[in-house]
Amino acid sequence: MAIYRKGEKNMRKIRNLVFMLGALVLFLAACTSGTKKSTTTATTQTQPSTTTTTTTVVQPTTTTKAPTTTTKVVTDQELIDAVVMEHKKTVYNGEAQSIECTNLPEGATVTYKNNDKKYPGTYKVTATILYNGNTYEKTATLKIEKVTISIEAETEQVLYINDELGRPAYNIVADSEFDGLENAMKVSKVYKDSEGNVLPYETYRTPGEYTLEIGVTGNLYCKSADTVTINFTVKDSDYNVEFNNAKFTKDGTEKSITATAELPTGYSIEYENNTATDAGNYFATANVLDDKGN
Repeated sequence: MAIYRKGEKNMRKIRNLVFMLGALVLFLAACTSGTKKSTTTATTQTQPSTTTTTTTVVQPTTTTKAPTTTTKVVTDQELIDAVVMEHKKTVYNGEAQSIECTNLPEGATVTYKNNDKKYPGTYKVTATILYNGNTYEKTATLKIEKVTISIEAETEQVLYINDELGRPAYNIVADSEFDGLENAMKVSKVYKDSEGNVLPYETYRTPGEYTLEIGVTGNLYCKSADTVTINFTVKDSDYNVEFNNAKFTKDGTEKSITATAELPTGYSIEYENNTATDAGNYFATANVLDDKGN
């Protein structure tokens, strides 16, 4: 029976442990060496790499700003300055005419001086405005002009004795109408014979050549009109003219009526609408022309 000391026993355990560790290392080495010999080298295929691109869209930032409200205080003077009082130019019409203020502020009152004028002239109108206890003034011009008169007439006319007109035709035209206009106008008419001698009214009824000078004299209401000269011929219509109705039977030929008259030398008869072929009623006219074709 062997006897061991305590220290030797421990040393023996240590040696045995070291031996076992060494044997284990050799076994692992052998396993590794054997594995390398039996290992088959495999071919590895490399897959193409895929690159992913990411786009980031940045949205603009919208900032909403709250509206700013500003309150403007309007003074009384600004309100009065906005009142409109315009100049006025008009024509006499027999009635009173005036100027009025517009765009007055609420609560304002206005009175006028030298307004509501009737007769032609130029007037300075003053408006006194009372507003919030203060007084303001505005002025404007009112101009009323006289009526403009013009005379319209054909300067060459032919009349016959017993003509319905009885005198040369003319019109007096005014740019304003009012009651009493005809009485307000002072119309002047001067008749002259072919020698220029002034004749009494309507003595031109004797056949011949005459002249009428007609004009309008200005007055309080109307302006003067330029004088118009009318040359007219008076003809004697009593030439024993006979122009009677006639009735025909349609036969395809042209039909007409012939007038008879006792005419001075050089005078002639001219017809209007005096021929027809088809059946119907026709109104013919026979005109007596003098030696000048009038």
